[in-house]
Amino acid sequence: MRTRLDELLETIHTLECFYYLVHELRDNGHEHISRLKELATVLPKDKYRELTKDIRSDIGRIRRETGCLMSDDQIRRLVQQMTTGAMGYINLPKWYIDRYIFKKFIRVFPRWPHIPLHALVQYDTRLEADSPYSILVVEEMLFDEAVLMWQNVSRILSDGLDFRTRHKEVQRELQTFLRAALTATYRFLEAYLNGLAYDCFYMFHDGIDIEDHDALGEWNSKSKKIRHVSFERKLRIYPEICGKYLEKAVDFSDDPDADTLLVEGKALRDGLTHPSPFVDPKTQEFEKVVANISIKPEQVKRILLAACKYTKRIEIMLGRDPARSVPWLDFSFLET
Repeated sequence: MRTRLDELLETIHTLECFYYLVHELRDNGHEHISRLKELATVLPKDKYRELTKDIRSDIGRIRRETGCLMSDDQIRRLVQQMTTGAMGYINLPKWYIDRYIFKKFIRVFPRWPHIPLHALVQYDTRLEADSPYSILVVEEMLFDEAVLMWQNVSRILSDGLDFRTRHKEVQRELQTFLRAALTATYRFLEAYLNGLAYDCFYMFHDGIDIEDHDALGEWNSKSKKIRHVSFERKLRIYPEICGKYLEKAVDFSDDPDADTLLVEGKALRDGLTHPSPFVDPKTQEFEKVVANISIKPEQVKRILLAACKYTKRIEIMLGRDPARSVPWLDFSFLET
């Protein structure tokens, strides 16, 4: 038989689950929940109802502020699923939170309206731990990686030496960082383009043209099979497709940064991604071997800068404020 103490303890747990989802456990939330649980063990029975009412008032406040879409029971089951199993972090996509859990998550993350739909909110799988107050955006993570690699390049270049006078081990290290920086640049760029495609696909799915649907989803609706889209096509058409449905004019048919990425940058990227000793039939040179052994700092800097400028230009063309939509895209260090 369910008692009033059972009801009180369940209400405390419900509040704990809400605190967990809206990142309030880290702000003295753990201490508050512990005090409530301790109080429940010593409270006179005739005070159970009053305390339960007070806690429900706090739950109601969170519900109103976040526009909660789930019942208390659904919230408890969701948190149970998130905190049962492997230890570590679990991620909830922004689109899932918006559609199924909270309508106004801006209460938790003030920048929420400017965060892409494919972004992930991180939670610790231990309910008793503090979840990181962080949002994971893959393209941001890969951009940071490219920057880190370039910083290592700059550190070595600061010695003022060249490949003839620099110690061979340091020169080998420099070449390693150059290759890593260029590879990370294209990984960041493709992650950004695929994120654009995903968000557009999700937002306009029900009204999107079948050709655009298949291009964004890398799918063939006729054969019901995967149909990969080349990086070159993504670079040209993904921003234009997104602009089409957002009713924004986007045109990269004659863009110098896109050209740099598709010509000079792609040749190096292909050589690093698919190293081969075969001679290029057009140039009669060992193009892919050369890309791996003689990549130059000025090339990598030029390509990384082109990727950054291209990305920022897309954000502007799509009607966004880059300072809010991609605040992590700081490339001022490349323009000096």
